[in-house]
Amino acid sequence: MSKLPPFGKSVEEKLRHKQWLNIFVFAGVEGWARARSRNYSGDDCLLLPHGENPDQYSWPVTNQSLMLVWIDGTRDEIISFGSLLIKAGAQLVVAPTTHDSEGAIFFKPEVAA
Repeated sequence: MSKLPPFGKSVEEKLRHKQWLNIFVFAGVEGWARARSRNYSGDDCLLLPHGENPDQYSWPVTNQSLMLVWIDGTRDEIISFGSLLIKAGAQLVVAPTTHDSEGAIFFKPEVAA
């Protein structure tokens, strides 16, 4: 089994106790600083450390809506990671970006017809 990402134990514990979550997933060069700040405030977050492969982690995001914050991520990196979070069980991933005319990229699970 894959390991949890940084800050994942807290999120997993809240999920286990069916507590309400407002999860921000941080990545990129500023990821650690942003995640530490959010975690210090008592808010929910997960982190993909800069330069690491998201496939090496077990993302505790089942049935959750997420905000993916990757300021320096390329469009392809953001799409790949957002898609992975959906495959991990997230219901919605919103990734604000300047790479899209709408200002964000939205990910949702595909619904079988």
